[in-house]
Amino acid sequence: MVNTQLFEERITKEGIKALRQIIGLSPPQIFSPGIDVDGEFISSPNYSIPLKSKRKNFGWLNIKIEWLETPKECINYYRISLNLSDKPKDIKVISDEHFKEVLDFPLSSISTYSPSLILKITIHEETWQATECEESIAYDRAIIFHREDESRFSISASDTIADLLEFTKSEQRIKEIIENCRCRLTIE
Repeated sequence: MVNTQLFEERITKEGIKALRQIIGLSPPQIFSPGIDVDGEFISSPNYSIPLKSKRKNFGWLNIKIEWLETPKECINYYRISLNLSDKPKDIKVISDEHFKEVLDFPLSSISTYSPSLILKITIHEETWQATECEESIAYDRAIIFHREDESRFSISASDTIADLLEFTKSEQRIKEIIENCRCRLTIE
């Protein structure tokens, strides 16, 4: 058996704190500077989720991804980063006399189709190790947003293209994404 070096990437404590801000909210849309639609999922290098209730705007939850690989065996893994900001990531915001601030084009938006509140968030970890390899990986692969009406949506590392996040509301696709993962953390 080969002595294995583990490469790990986890969502930071600051990222977890940022995720907590969406609990109890119902974002109607998720924004991105550009998307690619492929069947049951939508890909983008980053997403920005507005944090607002009916009466107050709390800013934005920005989510981005970085593709990494181990130094010897070039095993792919990912770093998902989250932060709170007063502006969406990579989307221009302009001032308007009637609406204060408006998102400017080009931009893409994804409707989440549900007024239901987000009750909890689960973070799912993927690991990989082979007996003949000197390197192994463990990283946070997917963030699942669970709603009051029992619907879910997911933002996860793409299976096919490095440096892209996948968004999906498809229950079947969410099951496929987390099939080989373990739930590492639940935020309520």
